[in-house]
Amino acid sequence: APTLAGLLFLLPPSIAQTNSSSGRENICEILDPEYTPDKKICNLSTKKIHSLNSRDFINLSHLESLNLSKNHLTHLEPEIFNELGDLKELVLSGNNLTKLEPRIFNGLRKLEGLDLSGNDLTSLEPEVFNGLGNLKKLSLVGNNLRTLSSKSFSGINNLEWLSLANNDLDDLPVDLFSNLTSLKKLYLSNNRLSRLSPKVFNGLSDLKILALNNSLNDLPRDIFAELSKLESLGLSGNDLRTLTKDIVKDLYNLNSLYLHENAMNCLPILPLNLTWLSLADEKTNDINNASKFPPCKA
Repeated sequence: APTLAGLLFLLPPSIAQTNSSSGRENICEILDPEYTPDKKICNLSTKKIHSLNSRDFINLSHLESLNLSKNHLTHLEPEIFNELGDLKELVLSGNNLTKLEPRIFNGLRKLEGLDLSGNDLTSLEPEVFNGLGNLKKLSLVGNNLRTLSSKSFSGINNLEWLSLANNDLDDLPVDLFSNLTSLKKLYLSNNRLSRLSPKVFNGLSDLKILALNNSLNDLPRDIFAELSKLESLGLSGNDLRTLTKDIVKDLYNLNSLYLHENAMNCLPILPLNLTWLSLADEKTNDINNASKFPPCKA
């Protein structure tokens, strides 16, 4: 797999000679034609990069955005981003990463957005995100995640947006989200979840959007009890036939409830502020047809 040094030999002679004579060494100056030392953005998307080492990022401590998407990365060294202390956005989507080593994100104290979507991750090491105290948005969409530990999201207590959609999760540890008390949007759709712990969402009192389109055939009575600020709840595409009658009644801020693509034979008590109810498809508002369904009794 070519390293940064090896990539020099793939460049046109004029670029390679310029790099050698000027003493420029970092990967942005070599591979991003729009990068200059006074810029804070480096775009290395689709550059056929197979490997990286910490020397590739020399003199880039001022960077605020680094895009490494759609390359051929399979592995990243621990502390590889250690010198990028001002980085706010890191995009690693569309690579072939199979594992994230502990301490891999050390040094990224200011990071606010991390995109790991479209890789081949099957699990997350406990505390792999430790040190990312300012992280607001984390995308893990479209990996092969099968298992998560209760400490998978340790250290990112200020996270506001998390997507685990399009993975292979069939279970969630009961305290998986317990430290994510600032979370506002959580996407769990298109996994293999057939059941959930009654307390899996406990502590998420700021959550506004929850998407749960999976293979759920039942939901615990109090599973949404602490989601007092929830505004949108996606339960479409499951195997639900009935719900406990009070399951959403006290979600006073809920305005959208998606129940299409189930086999519902009754409806729970709906919150007073609900303005959108989908029973047939996501584009049809059935709020005025709710009375045609018998109330759920349990």
